[in-house]
Amino acid sequence: DASIDQSEVLNRIVSSVCTLLTKDE
Repeated sequence: DASIDQSEVLNRIVSSVCTLLTKDE
């Protein structure tokens, strides 16, 4: 879908990173 907002993509990336960081501990 080309209608996906960049903010939406960034949000998903940030969420994934946060999950990985919290899972690392």
